[in-house]
Amino acid sequence: MTPHEAKDAVLLLCRERGFESVRVAAAGPTAHGAFFREWLKRGYHGSMDWLERAPEFREDIRVRYPWVRSFVMLALDYAPLLPEDLPEDSVLPRVARYARAQDYHEVYKPRLLDLERAMKRLTPGTQALWYQDTGPFLERELAARAGLGWQGKHTLLIDPQSGSWKLLALVATSLELEPDEPASDHCGTCTACLDACPTRAFPEPFVLDARRCISYLTIEHDGPIAPEFREAMGGWLFGCDICQEVCPWNRKAAPAFAQAPEGLETLTLHKVLALKPEHLERRIEGTALERAGTSRLVRNAAIVAGNLRDTALVPALEKAARHAEPWVREAVYWALMRMGSFEAYAAISRAQRHEWDDDLRETIIAYLQRGTGHLQ
Repeated sequence: MTPHEAKDAVLLLCRERGFESVRVAAAGPTAHGAFFREWLKRGYHGSMDWLERAPEFREDIRVRYPWVRSFVMLALDYAPLLPEDLPEDSVLPRVARYARAQDYHEVYKPRLLDLERAMKRLTPGTQALWYQDTGPFLERELAARAGLGWQGKHTLLIDPQSGSWKLLALVATSLELEPDEPASDHCGTCTACLDACPTRAFPEPFVLDARRCISYLTIEHDGPIAPEFREAMGGWLFGCDICQEVCPWNRKAAPAFAQAPEGLETLTLHKVLALKPEHLERRIEGTALERAGTSRLVRNAAIVAGNLRDTALVPALEKAARHAEPWVREAVYWALMRMGSFEAYAAISRAQRHEWDDDLRETIIAYLQRGTGHLQ
């Protein structure tokens, strides 16, 4: 087969499996290798240490797989709208849009694996490997090279036809496929995403400091969240969509409603704080929230509660004050202090009786001194 014929055959296989937004990029070294290494050097990846492993693979996958000649790049839309008839106190509006349904990895895995196998059958000896988030690739750079869109100033891929509410996947193959034209940048002078970021996670256009990003802080970061970011987190429990919400290109996104699992749709801040870990695990099973795990979710819920200053959450926070992780308990005490009510300070006072961590006991004492007037 010629590269053109091979591409037509692969596109047909993609369409048969429900993949409509498909483009092709030729294998080759990235133009962003030096940028990526500098990004790592500055520590902008935070604790995501896996990004440091074998950067040469991300710069050119042929260092690891010499047989790769082409990338089949896939863009997968996700629903930007909340489900209809959502319970009023559901946490779903506090969850990034991509995570409001069943975990996309599990949704797309069977179809991607089937596509990989079908491509291997096109010609004798054809090799192919599918990846989604887990491989040593600079996926957004490859997607832009393939013409699926361009990387916006918020570093996410923007499709000029439908915006940025998209997931990416790829199949690396030994087939020589006719490549598509790269996409050009259409952000122009717009800085809406940069200006809207409440934690100032973009030190410059097209550069993300993950250590300041709400998505990183709520999903990937273990341990305490620095006080300077807590108020800026607002109501986000898992992830953040602010830089995409303000992007004018997302006005073109097709209206679609998320299909949330019942356990997630009916989950509330009170339940996140008060449920036993094993019960919370069951509520988030099969969703992207499993990535954060229960301890980070409880920490995040405490910070959201502190920002809301909703005293109705005091009883749930008091239950969370018994959490095994000291950095979770510290977030709970911070939230109670932020509320500033008699009930909140009384809960902090009661927590002092069972707090075994010396540093946290000092924190409690300092908070109680601030609230002496409330307890008199």
